[in-house]
Amino acid sequence: MFKIFFSKFLFVFALILIFFPTSGHAQSASSSIRVLAPNGGEGLTINSLKQINWSLASSSPALPANTVFKIELISNVAASTSVITDNLYAAATSTTWSHQWAVPNQPGGSYKIKVTARNLSSGAIVATDQSDSYFSILSPSISVSSPSSGNVLTAGGTHNITWSTFAAPVNSVIKLELYNGSSGTLSLITQNLSMNSTSYPWLVPNMAGSSFRVKATIYSSFYGTFTHAFSLGSFTIQSPVTSTITVISPNGNEAWPPNTMRDIIWSTQNLPIGATLKLELINTNRPNYSYLIAQNLSASSTPYSWAIPV
Repeated sequence: MFKIFFSKFLFVFALILIFFPTSGHAQSASSSIRVLAPNGGEGLTINSLKQINWSLASSSPALPANTVFKIELISNVAASTSVITDNLYAAATSTTWSHQWAVPNQPGGSYKIKVTARNLSSGAIVATDQSDSYFSILSPSISVSSPSSGNVLTAGGTHNITWSTFAAPVNSVIKLELYNGSSGTLSLITQNLSMNSTSYPWLVPNMAGSSFRVKATIYSSFYGTFTHAFSLGSFTIQSPVTSTITVISPNGNEAWPPNTMRDIIWSTQNLPIGATLKLELINTNRPNYSYLIAQNLSASSTPYSWAIPV
């Protein structure tokens, strides 16, 4: 009977130990963190600056004192992990943290950020989390659509240089240069153009040749050049063309009586598209005299039949 009583006593004592720990301190729940950004689906440009953000998880107790963070970049394609920073101090009163990250020149589409909190003294891991899904690292690009191969531009005229960009970094700008294939030299057209711009009205310089190309560059004052591209094929710059009109008839010494019909004949060269002509009768003995014969004539309307007035 004593043995039975003693066994029951041990069983009850064991239950008391389970529900009422002998230690004077209650067991605390473990802390947890959450990666906020990049958290999947983003496209980050190489050599750009990106904020990595993370926080305490909802309802998580504060991180213990003497906690530091380690941030890593996980590559699913390369099956590798690289350290972005380590021993980043975690202020005990903070619930959110961030780290400015220079995105590496490693284009790809399967990356995650992993953040690990650990005790600086013991090295024990306190909490860890990573991006929910993969994000991409992108290479910026630019392409020049005009001028292109075979275009003929006239010195002194205006031509719209056009281009398009992809994954251009924030705060980067565009520089345009003229490349002369004959001399192998570059001359500045313009710079510091906004990434929102897609065209530039260019005053074509007074130089002639058939081996010109436009070079477009994406760059920033902090990182320098990201990428560049040339226009597709060479274009030509020709010297300015002079427009001329030559009166063929009448051209002197004719005797045209009044109240008769006569043909006024002319020829033209290199008139601008859409140019119109005006015909006037002048008297060399009366410098200020002019008589309007016709106006708004196309260059190709020669000859013009004129009814000579009485």
